[in-house]
Amino acid sequence: MEVKLNLRDRIVGCARDLFFKMGLRRVTMDDIAGKCGVSKKTIYQHFKDKDTVVLEVTKEYLHQEEHDLQKIHESAKDPIEELVSITKWFRDMLANMDISLLHDMKKYHPNSWTVFSQHKENCIFCSMIENLREGKKLGLYRPELKEEIISIFRMESTEMLFNSEAFKHTDVEFSDIKMEVFEHFVYGIVTEKGKEIFEKYKRELK
Repeated sequence: MEVKLNLRDRIVGCARDLFFKMGLRRVTMDDIAGKCGVSKKTIYQHFKDKDTVVLEVTKEYLHQEEHDLQKIHESAKDPIEELVSITKWFRDMLANMDISLLHDMKKYHPNSWTVFSQHKENCIFCSMIENLREGKKLGLYRPELKEEIISIFRMESTEMLFNSEAFKHTDVEFSDIKMEVFEHFVYGIVTEKGKEIFEKYKRELK
């Protein structure tokens, strides 16, 4: 039983590497088998089809993401440092991810997209709400902010970065686009006190 579990985990890891590199649509079961060094028949002994593989990779990745974000939350000295740390984490993650991945998931793997959407609502949205409320208490964010609206805006603007059509008319580097979107968001929510703190943390993103 232990051998089977280890092999299943290895298949998930190989599939994740390929999905991140190539997106979901272009990766075949043959590709996954080749990456893992096993037969396609072996993969089908553990997974019904590619959709099941995508679902398991999605669940495994989102579990790790939730763990990473919780560690960032616990170690941050204030809500602004938390935002900056999350952005650094997000930047590193995107550096190794094909931006078509979310588009492929939404179009071709609805079960995985449902899991991803639930994660956004139950983890990302709630985390953003908590960050905004704490920042307002500390006088770092504007007191009139409506947390729910701002949280939704932040999530949707971040997801927009995965839309290859959104910035097709610009030749700006993708890394610069990410930073521009992030800075636009932060400067829109901070007080003067928060702005001073953000300016200090921002140097860490360079």
